[in-house]
Amino acid sequence: MHNGGNQDIPFAVVSKRIDLRSGLVDADKAVATAKAVTEECGLPVSLIFVDTFNRSLCGGDESSSKDIGSAIMAVDHVQRFTPAHTYR
Repeated sequence: MHNGGNQDIPFAVVSKRIDLRSGLVDADKAVATAKAVTEECGLPVSLIFVDTFNRSLCGGDESSSKDIGSAIMAVDHVQRFTPAHTYR
């Protein structure tokens, strides 16, 4: 991908595990982290990757509508309260 010669593309990695089934507890932590990165870099966070989705279920079942419903609610919350697109 061509970036116009700009080599200073900000990129942040947060290595802490999040539990997307924790209600909004970890989703709120993700929102707070995105806001902190924005303040530090002076640029909005535009993309958040959750890698991998199975690990973010923290023992939950990908076939369980309850577990997946909680995860989707958490990801939607992050999208709603940050300017970022989320990818899982």
